[in-house]
Amino acid sequence: MKIVIDSNVLIAAFAARGLCHEVLEYCLYEHELFLSNYIVEECKTKFKTKIKLPNNQINKNIEFLTREAMIIEPVTVSPSICRDKKDL
Repeated sequence: MKIVIDSNVLIAAFAARGLCHEVLEYCLYEHELFLSNYIVEECKTKFKTKIKLPNNQINKNIEFLTREAMIIEPVTVSPSICRDKKDL
């Protein structure tokens, strides 16, 4: 199955060993993970501002995500498809 994980789940997966970490592991082992550059960049920003990781750890996390996931260019969809425009 092809899976896209929201940046909030990815950030939580790297912040603590909890449910989000288990979801990420499961998706990596059992499915194909797809991310966009937007999701990767949002993670990079939030790693620094939200969970205050040092730059070397941020770089390792981003390298891991870009190595393990397929980075794709999202298609344009109608704004009416989702309440939150950022989630389009």
